[in-house]
Amino acid sequence: MAAMPHLHLSRLGGPIILSLMVAVVTGFRLPPASEICCSLAEESLILCANSSAAGGGKDAAPAVHIALVTLATPEIYGYAAYTAAINAAYAKTFGHSFQVASTSPHLAGAGQQLVWRAGNVATILDVLESGAGGADWIAYMDADACLVDFSAGDALVSALRQYAGEEVHLLMSRGELIGPGSSSLFNSGFALLRNHPWTVKLVRLWWSELTKTTGNDQEMLERLYRSDALDAKRHMVVLPIGLFYNEIGDPIAGPPQEQHVIHLAGVPSEVRRGVFGRFWQGLCAAASGAEGALADEASPSSTALQLRFV
Repeated sequence: MAAMPHLHLSRLGGPIILSLMVAVVTGFRLPPASEICCSLAEESLILCANSSAAGGGKDAAPAVHIALVTLATPEIYGYAAYTAAINAAYAKTFGHSFQVASTSPHLAGAGQQLVWRAGNVATILDVLESGAGGADWIAYMDADACLVDFSAGDALVSALRQYAGEEVHLLMSRGELIGPGSSSLFNSGFALLRNHPWTVKLVRLWWSELTKTTGNDQEMLERLYRSDALDAKRHMVVLPIGLFYNEIGDPIAGPPQEQHVIHLAGVPSEVRRGVFGRFWQGLCAAASGAEGALADEASPSSTALQLRFV
């Protein structure tokens, strides 16, 4: 695969507000295929995902603007190209914004271990400190995770309406009983963070503590939560497992309309590429108005993702 350009948050000029020119096609809510990078080869998908559409205008603005963000370094573009394209398509469908970061000013001069342990926290902090382009919320996803529910309703907004009261500023997915290191409460591969001063304070503290230890991001967040740092228990909600994340041994436990995010944590890269690449093909087939087995694989009610992973 050809080398990809090294993209930096500082080059993106703020998140892109994506238009709401969508249609419901055979059970999907999707923009036209020509607007979601479907005509491009794998090596062009990340760049396209970062610049795939212009703003939608006031009439197209969603009631809740969410800035979707992910961190993808060049060595994982083989599968991250597909998750970026899928997440950008989701953002475009529901009028949110999307960006991919490949580095962070907070990681300047840092060793690779810190990037692995805390790159997601640095990326989230970058977005918060930049103002998140005026978004109400940030949805962070690891590069091995993507939103797969393209049904009529926006799964992110639905979750915020159900779980995020006025004092809730951070929603994390429930993790395994035995997670990486000593963590057992959260999986940080997906998070919803309100664009709020409290969130900035917490993420700065989270980052600061990570730079002082060898623990991973989940371990440190769990310590902050259990010690009720910054009144964390009042401002955080743990989402039920199976909604945006499922256990690592069963990462695809239901169709997209039930499990809205697929996170293939701890899975070989070639499997990730196969699963996400096939879903992207199905999504593009559906967006093109095609009928048949391939388009049906990306349907909100399809179990094809589970079968392909197995």
